[in-house]
Amino acid sequence: MVHDGWGARWAGATPAATTEEPPAPPGRAPGAVAHRRRVRRRVLVAVLALTVLVAAWCAWLAADVLRARSSLERAAAELPALQRTVTSGGDAAAGTRQVQEAARTAADATSGPHWRLARLLPVVGDDARALGDVAAAVDGLASQALPRLARAAEVAAPAQLVPRDGAVDLGPLEDARADVLAADASVAAAAATVSGIDTQTLVTPLGQAVEELEAHLAEIRSQTATAARAVDLVPSMLGADGPRDHLVLVQNNAEPRAAGGIAGSVLHVRARDGRLELVEVRPGNELDGPTSAVELSRAEEALFGDDLGRYMLNVTSTPDFPRTAAVARQIWADRTGVQVDGVLAVDPVALQGVLAATGPVAFTDPAGTEVRLTGDDAAAFLLNGVYRRYEDPATQASCSPRRRTRCWVR
Repeated sequence: MVHDGWGARWAGATPAATTEEPPAPPGRAPGAVAHRRRVRRRVLVAVLALTVLVAAWCAWLAADVLRARSSLERAAAELPALQRTVTSGGDAAAGTRQVQEAARTAADATSGPHWRLARLLPVVGDDARALGDVAAAVDGLASQALPRLARAAEVAAPAQLVPRDGAVDLGPLEDARADVLAADASVAAAAATVSGIDTQTLVTPLGQAVEELEAHLAEIRSQTATAARAVDLVPSMLGADGPRDHLVLVQNNAEPRAAGGIAGSVLHVRARDGRLELVEVRPGNELDGPTSAVELSRAEEALFGDDLGRYMLNVTSTPDFPRTAAVARQIWADRTGVQVDGVLAVDPVALQGVLAATGPVAFTDPAGTEVRLTGDDAAAFLLNGVYRRYEDPATQASCSPRRRTRCWVR
């Protein structure tokens, strides 16, 4: 049954073909579908472009990581030989250039916008920052410390510091001063940077490399700091700014104390323009006094009684050498009336090292026999040979200031 109002559709009639687009779903504008498709295409293109950029960034970063690693390994391989060359005063120009090139390459590889972004990322950011800091520290060493150390080693080579005609030429030390101090400051800055890296947050290989570099920099710093103190203090100590008087405590390690050995002999040495004059020599046991020459702390009295400040032999009982020096200086002033500017200590082992560098020394002992000490036998002779050679304790201990004969033991 067909109702007149139902139309042909309800009567099974086929509607006529039409070219009109179907009506848009209720609530949607006619162009919404096309717009949505365009947005999807744009998002897809953006995602693809971002993926390509991220892949390129990762490849760039990975290539620079490998480049930095290779360069740092080359610099590390060259450093030990270069360090030996600089220390010995050899020509370090070629080695310095190689280390500088490798360090500069590593620093360049760990800089730039891609690396700055990597430093900010989670997970990999710690490793990126550590590698960048290491590269910058090595580059600073290569560009600042190494050239200055090489110049200083060339100016103040060990051969130039050997005394000639009884004097040390202070010119090379004074000429090298600025370079050595600046080099030490550069090494200290690099060491502080590397020691500030938390290796616990790094991947294992990088953490191990940072720890190895930290240990190596600590070793280098100990040497540069010693050299810096030397060029800063030695010229003045040797009288570059006017005469300086020093006590030298000659220690005998056969009778040990906390700071080395007993002060068996005490030398009064005057330095002027690099020339040393032996003013007086006294056995340590001739400088004893009835009471302590200094006021002792309660701790010192509890540990040493009044021996520390009463007997020159025992001023090295404390491991605090500045305290030893202050006590020795006051004992000498009380016993001789002479004020000195500084106090040094030397033992037979150190003396043997000096003789190995300067050559043997010969002198006449209190018995009138010539004795020759070398860089091979000085320590053994002074520590026990003197006891076996001289049976009389008075001969062992005798020392004549007039003849300026060395007194070895008490």
